[in-house]
Amino acid sequence: MTPRTPRFKLGLTLRIILALALVGLGPLLVAFFLLVRIQREGYGDQVLVTHSVAARTAAERTASFLDSLAVVGRTLAGNSALLADPRSPSAQELLRGTLESRPDIALLALLDARGELVVQGARRDLSAEVSALATGSGTDNLAVTRFEGVPWLAWDFPLEGGQGRLRLIASGKGLAESIRGYEMSAEEAALVVIDQDRQLVTGTTESLEEFAPEQLAAAATGKVAGAGEYRDAAGASVLGAFAPVGRQGWYVLSRQPARLAERITQGIRRDSVRSLGLALLLVAALSSLGHLGLVRPLRRLAGAQRELAGVAAAPSGNELEDLRNAFEALEQRVRHHQELDRIFLGRYQVVRLLGHGAMGTVFLGWDPKLERQLALKTVRLGTDLAEARRRELSAKLMQEAVTAARFLHPNIIAVYDVEAAGDLAFLAMEYLEGCGLERLLWRRGALAEDQAVTLALAVARALAAAHGQGVVHRDIKPSNVLLGFDGSIKVTDFGIAELVSATNRATDTFFGTPGYVPPETLVDGGYSETSDLFSLGVVLYECLTGIQPFAGRDVHQTLRRTVEHHPDAPQVLRPELSAEINHLVLTLLEKRPRDRYSSAAALVSALERLNRGSWDAGQLPRDSEHTEIDTVIHSQLLPTLSRGTGPRRS
Repeated sequence: MTPRTPRFKLGLTLRIILALALVGLGPLLVAFFLLVRIQREGYGDQVLVTHSVAARTAAERTASFLDSLAVVGRTLAGNSALLADPRSPSAQELLRGTLESRPDIALLALLDARGELVVQGARRDLSAEVSALATGSGTDNLAVTRFEGVPWLAWDFPLEGGQGRLRLIASGKGLAESIRGYEMSAEEAALVVIDQDRQLVTGTTESLEEFAPEQLAAAATGKVAGAGEYRDAAGASVLGAFAPVGRQGWYVLSRQPARLAERITQGIRRDSVRSLGLALLLVAALSSLGHLGLVRPLRRLAGAQRELAGVAAAPSGNELEDLRNAFEALEQRVRHHQELDRIFLGRYQVVRLLGHGAMGTVFLGWDPKLERQLALKTVRLGTDLAEARRRELSAKLMQEAVTAARFLHPNIIAVYDVEAAGDLAFLAMEYLEGCGLERLLWRRGALAEDQAVTLALAVARALAAAHGQGVVHRDIKPSNVLLGFDGSIKVTDFGIAELVSATNRATDTFFGTPGYVPPETLVDGGYSETSDLFSLGVVLYECLTGIQPFAGRDVHQTLRRTVEHHPDAPQVLRPELSAEINHLVLTLLEKRPRDRYSSAAALVSALERLNRGSWDAGQLPRDSEHTEIDTVIHSQLLPTLSRGTGPRRS
């Protein structure tokens, strides 16, 4: 017989050491040698990319701020009521309403052709220096004056017919805080906004001396964005970027000394060496713990298993092999007496977070069985509810989902499935690739009349279908209107607001979004199908004018204005709008439900008569940036204005 060549036995302790070294030291060694090879220029490129993003982002924020001021200025300069009689009550109310809706606008002045003041509206707390800007010399361009470190913007807009001009004075404090709040990645880095005269508007520094002349000259072209390495006045190397701001001739500069990039590279190398040494110590410590806490007990366990199984063979030196042999022997004696537990992994897989709010959280999901994307929305049922009440709400959610699933309407997000567990429930719904109307209005401002009518018609058709099944929405607002890149317009979250309201124990509260909740709900909590039409009227007003009709300084004032305030007709803010759409919006915003359209179907008929075009999905923002819209008030539980605390009902 040929003798067997003995095999090399790799013990468990040695395997642990090798595994820890491979997992713990391998990536560190690779990263160390790669980082050693990093050159200053390579890291400098990364710094330039960071500053390019910072400059472009700041430029977009600044352009958005200026565009919002320009919309207000041009709208007022073309307003017929203001042109006809600037001192009339309607003109005064228009100026006052504009100042209330835009806290950043401090003063509005109407000047005649000779530059003399005709009428003005201003905030009471203005300083004398800012008030003096109302009668200063005019300019066709945007002018900036700084008082105590705060930029003040003076902008003239010619009135129609050459009768004079409208001067708008706005505080740049919000813009300054936005720029200063931008997270710069290194010390001595600077980010500033420059006007068309190369004067500093705002930024993280109060001087332009540290910026290289070449960078200033390149940015002053105002046409393209760029980045590069420059030499400042002292001859030091500087990494910087620049980006133009809209059409105003402004631009943004970002800079950082190049020596900081070199310092960071050296720091990374030192940290890598330290990390490598610490990893070696950690591997040694874990190996010792593994031997004491795992290898020794396994050896004892293997011996006991061999004895129990009646195996007479001596230990082989490989603890895992000894255990495997012992278990195989035992398996023959206990086979068919045990079964493995099967774990239910769930039907849907969560891919990533899409958004969150007061109702719950929305995730992008994947259905592996049907191989399609879908949206998974969680709904909180209340942690302090009794078990019987929670089961009742879960059953109600199931009933709402079944009802919504029957809609099968092209303007309603389809519901696929519903599950409930504990104090949480989730809906599996159709996923629409696109964006919400809320984001479109924030990025684009007011829509063209034909586009607004087409959009409102789609929402009205969705409401008509839901009301036909006995389901009211209760929370119609721009963020619940989804716009697909394929041109589709769909309403989501039918019945969810009612379910969330039911989870609250207080009887004098309701769930909704301030500014979109109808007056009757604010007074006594009542809600009907015509209440949904009021909310749609608010959305349509916002689409046509770019202004929320009842927005106040805070939530309480917004609720009060919804009950008491009669907003300007859309034609007052945009005279080019047709009389028909103006009448339709005002009918929807009537305070008493009986004065509105009798049903969603009647509203559909009225909108179909006005519809002259089709929806243009090409206007949807398609960039990957998801900027937080700070000015939006989200859904929340709100108290009614009953019990003598609210205004009288009309």
